[in-house]
Amino acid sequence: MILLVAAAIAEATPQAAERDKVKSICHALQYLNLLKGKLNNKLSTSSPAISELTTLSKIWTLHAAQSNSHGRRCLLLALAGKAEEDLEKLKGSQQSANIPITEALELITKHIGYVEATKQAATLKVGHDDTSTTSPSGDVSVVLNFKVVAGGDAGCELDGTGKATSDPFDDIDIDKITELKLTDATKLDAMMKITKLTGSSLSSGCPNGGSVTNIASRLASCQVGAAASWAWTPAPSDTAAAQTETNVFKAAERTTSCEEAHNKVTEGSPTREKLAQKLCFALKEAAPEATGMQNFNGSTLAADKTIRRIVRNCNPDFHELDDINDDQKAKKVSRIHNNSLR
Repeated sequence: MILLVAAAIAEATPQAAERDKVKSICHALQYLNLLKGKLNNKLSTSSPAISELTTLSKIWTLHAAQSNSHGRRCLLLALAGKAEEDLEKLKGSQQSANIPITEALELITKHIGYVEATKQAATLKVGHDDTSTTSPSGDVSVVLNFKVVAGGDAGCELDGTGKATSDPFDDIDIDKITELKLTDATKLDAMMKITKLTGSSLSSGCPNGGSVTNIASRLASCQVGAAASWAWTPAPSDTAAAQTETNVFKAAERTTSCEEAHNKVTEGSPTREKLAQKLCFALKEAAPEATGMQNFNGSTLAADKTIRRIVRNCNPDFHELDDINDDQKAKKVSRIHNNSLR
């Protein structure tokens, strides 16, 4: 009893609740589309810092061109150079941060197509092909032509907004993801249920109660008369059975490295496993810190190595400075430009 209670408590977590939002293949599609949107929002495309650095670089370059003082021109060019350098670093950081997110998005798109195909398979049933053929010669044999046809029951539906109509959820929380229920093609047979073909008004000889298994035992000595009728009854597919709980992170704390959590994933692994791996990296990726220059003071900028280098190379008064990293040697540059930047 204690073990059962402990197991129930372990399951009653925000992470388990997030995982269990997927109760059918319709929920899986809704979840994947919401996840795609959340990850798209994590992509770094621009930021106030990028806009600020771009603007400052242009302003300082323009003012440098208009300045009549060579010393001030050098200082403004140094500031513009610093802004451009920080801008390129920030863009590079954003591009690097976007790589795992983009890779995860590509696999989500691929998996959505895979899930949609599985959902379509869930709507199939067994039927008889009524195309005209020639029956076997004689009166003691018969051929029935069965095939898989559309018209079955997937067991769930999506509304016009892409939301599952039963047990719907409005949103997902990507910060609670540790494992997901992902569609697994190896479980198609568990998903698809039987289609019954029931014969009625047969003449005689059919089994009257008792256990039956194969075709021979089910038909036994049934005599089929002219009044016989046949009805097909497909059972709804169980698309929950086609989902496999797949770890994205190794633990609820999400502290384990993605390399360790997915060290067995290869190019030949199932799509769901590769998706879980890419999601791990994408969800762990933090947006790069974006810092502009408007809040920098004179001391900060005067001590900056990029500004020192550009000023040293531009202004003949500082050509003798052979080491911009030496604060003692750069005191003159820092002092003059600290005063100018106040």
